Amino acid sequence: DRSLEHPKVTIALASALLLSTLALFPLIGTEFMPEQDASYLRVETELPVGTRVEETDRVMRQIEEIVREAVPELKAMFVRCGSEEKSLARAFGSKMGSHIGHAGIRLVDKEERNRSSQEIASLLRRRISSIPGILKLTVGTQDPMARVLMGGGKALSLELMGHDLEELYTFALKVKKALEQIQGAVDISIDYDPRKPEVHVTIDRERASTLGLTVEQIAETLRTHFYGHEAAQFLEAGSEYEVFLRLKEPQRRTLRDIAHTPITLPDGRHVLLKNVARVEVGRGPVEIYRKDQMRIIRVEANVRGRPMGDVAADLDRALSEMERPPGVMISWGGQVKEQRKSFRDLLLLFALGVILVYMVMASQFESLLHPFIIMFSIPFLFIGVLLSLFIGGATLSLVSLIGVVMLVGIVVNNGIVLVDYINILRARGLGPLEAIRTGGRRRLRPVLMTALTTMGGVFPMVISRGEGSEAWRPLGLTVFGGLFTSTLITLIFVPTLYYMMEKRRR
Repeated sequence: DRSLEHPKVTIALASALLLSTLALFPLIGTEFMPEQDASYLRVETELPVGTRVEETDRVMRQIEEIVREAVPELKAMFVRCGSEEKSLARAFGSKMGSHIGHAGIRLVDKEERNRSSQEIASLLRRRISSIPGILKLTVGTQDPMARVLMGGGKALSLELMGHDLEELYTFALKVKKALEQIQGAVDISIDYDPRKPEVHVTIDRERASTLGLTVEQIAETLRTHFYGHEAAQFLEAGSEYEVFLRLKEPQRRTLRDIAHTPITLPDGRHVLLKNVARVEVGRGPVEIYRKDQMRIIRVEANVRGRPMGDVAADLDRALSEMERPPGVMISWGGQVKEQRKSFRDLLLLFALGVILVYMVMASQFESLLHPFIIMFSIPFLFIGVLLSLFIGGATLSLVSLIGVVMLVGIVVNNGIVLVDYINILRARGLGPLEAIRTGGRRRLRPVLMTALTTMGGVFPMVISRGEGSEAWRPLGLTVFGGLFTSTLITLIFVPTLYYMMEKRRR
């Protein structure tokens, strides 16, 4: 009754509450998907390229000692280093090489420990980073199968594209330095390493041409001698064996062995490689990545202690203040790209859903005004959504937005129940004020039943603390909080707005 006696004050207070709640948005933050505590840790280290596997093994044994000492919640672990001819490691997003080591740590169940996997990961990151010789360190908490589904990369992946590798790498170092100054960014790395030791064979094309040799012939000879060549296949008892030819191990150890490789001339004679080429040790990139016919370098990082969207926004601001080399393109990849794309799609679906619901109600009510009154309650559901996420310590993620889209139909349904009954009472001859009061009293129970049953259904998601609950708890908070406030709005704001509109029409 008080809201009907002072309709303008009621609407003003509701609008002020909505505006003040929107101020919480920067404090909540955004991310693609909530990070789960899967009771699993992954440690990946990179030493200087060319490091012998024995040295990498020594470092990994130190890491194993640190884990066993600092993690009493340890259930099982494995450690490996080096590379294999046939391995599924790359399918799980892992690199391989004599300088790379991996460790997988399985923790006891979440209910049996007092620390989260993120807290343990932060502790290990500090302890392991003090080991001399480690150039890159990654301590992740993502389950192996989740890494396959999500692409195996880090949360933040900034793609720098251009044609000049040296210019790209110089700019990538600047971006990396800026990212190191941003709170929440950890495990920062660049996926381009120009320091791999390699043997450069520079062919004197003029001298080789005089002897009748081509670059392809010289390259094929070197490959056959030092890598090998499948000469034939051997069949025995139904099994097939490859005959692989190359020099013996003692004949392919030093630069001298390469320089003294005999090259067969067209007339059958032989000439040593050193007579037609210069052999020297140099350095070059481990791998060169390309995208859209351009060379690409990625600056990557994980996020700890802050929402991913906030860290990405800070880096965007830092990039806007940096001088970008001409011809260099910058774009987001990884989870940031997927987050922004998913948010755009869901916001479009939200708007489309609102329009379609309005059109359906307009056809059913045979009025443009009454559906508008019902739809006007939709913005106020964000009061409960933002408050519940803020109080619950959750972020606005893909899961949260799915909950917002779900709420549109629920909120509208409550409004339809109330407004439709008010229209029925007015058709029976009651005045606007009396119809609103009677309709509010008689439709209070159906509206509350609808809201309470739905809120009760998602309440277990709100209070859940088990393993994997981090993924669905924001959905429960969104639906519970949004439905709570939207129900109050339906019972107070919608009748008040209905009364004001009808009063103006008269």
